[in-house]
Amino acid sequence: MPGAVHATSRAAPAVWVVVALWSGAVPAQTLSTLYRDALAGHPALQVQERVVDRAIARHDQAASRLRPQATLNANVAYNDFRGEGAPRAEYDSRRNVLQVRQTLLDIPSLRQRESEALRVEQSRRERDAVRMETAYDVVDRYLEVLSANAELRSLDAEREAVDGQLARLRRLYQRQLTKVTEVLEAEAYRVSLAAREVEARNAKAIALERLRETTGTAVLDVPALREAAPLQSEGSLDEWVRRALDVNPRLQALQFAADAEERAVAATRGQHLPLIALSASKTWSNADSDSRRNPPYNVASIGVQLTLPLYEGGRVDAATREAVARRAIALEQREEKRREIERQVRSAFLKMQADVARIEATEQTRLAYERSRDAQQKGFELGAVTVVDLLDAQRRLFRAGADRAKARHELVRSLTTLHVHGGDLDDQRIEELSGWMERPASGPTTSGG
Repeated sequence: MPGAVHATSRAAPAVWVVVALWSGAVPAQTLSTLYRDALAGHPALQVQERVVDRAIARHDQAASRLRPQATLNANVAYNDFRGEGAPRAEYDSRRNVLQVRQTLLDIPSLRQRESEALRVEQSRRERDAVRMETAYDVVDRYLEVLSANAELRSLDAEREAVDGQLARLRRLYQRQLTKVTEVLEAEAYRVSLAAREVEARNAKAIALERLRETTGTAVLDVPALREAAPLQSEGSLDEWVRRALDVNPRLQALQFAADAEERAVAATRGQHLPLIALSASKTWSNADSDSRRNPPYNVASIGVQLTLPLYEGGRVDAATREAVARRAIALEQREEKRREIERQVRSAFLKMQADVARIEATEQTRLAYERSRDAQQKGFELGAVTVVDLLDAQRRLFRAGADRAKARHELVRSLTTLHVHGGDLDDQRIEELSGWMERPASGPTTSGG
């Protein structure tokens, strides 16, 4: 039975690779390639592009009220005239009017146009924020795959070590130089490793699915983080906080929203002000305004129109109060986001420092467990310790190696978080992060350092 479990666990990766290739997955892609795939078809980004288009259209609508307006009315009518003391008359009449109007003073429309221009900038900053958040999702899920690979690598190394110990124990048992309980303990441990390997491969499959969800591309694996990658960040905590508060796109979007509401307040209050427009018209007709027959004539006129709102039942005052409330809400939302971003930047910076210390600690732990494993190996050869003690020492050693790899992945994640809040997780930054990874192999890989 142990032999069957061993054969099955060794065959599982090959079967998984064949199924993935059959489904159209590609062996491996770089981080930058996956990022470009995400930008090309991510639904959230496509929605935000349409939001920008909508904001531009709303701005153009507001601006149109300040541009020249031209109207042509053409009227053809059949008339049946009957008047007291006058004979009945039936005739056709025509009346064509071309009217051109240009606004000279319209404060509400001017402020509304300014408000909509700020909305356009708000939507663009929100698009930038979604782009950076998508980039973070790609990096985050890429790192999930790497951590799953680190777990598999640890289990593979541990399995090979246990297989070697088990083969040696079986030879010793055949020569009656060890107890059967030692062989059984090693076989039981080997079976438990197979179960852990199944769980680890399932975790990796889930991580790859999450990566596919974000990028729209199915891959078998991703290149590992290079051991020589420069895992560091420039700048102090205060510098990172200042950078985030200055250029974070979410915060900038909320500032544009508050400014837009400020203009909206002015636009609403301006509805009490007079409107002035220049108007010109040209009329061709063969009837008067009552459709009575007249000799054909044409008349041109030009003038200035003044409209002075007097009273509308309190509508303007109510609309102004609503606009003031929206402005206050926008300002509070900006302050709330400012505090949130500052907290997130500080937390990410402190976590980055902790990750650096954790990498060093896990490396020291790995070296200590390596010495402990060597001592246990010698003790086992001398009969001073049991195989259980040796297997446990090996498990701690390989676990420390996986923990170190995951600590390095967490450091990359913390750095990426800082760049998201700092507003510079752009194409260039993703290319830099991609350069920290190994070159993709020609076929599937299970490395994940």
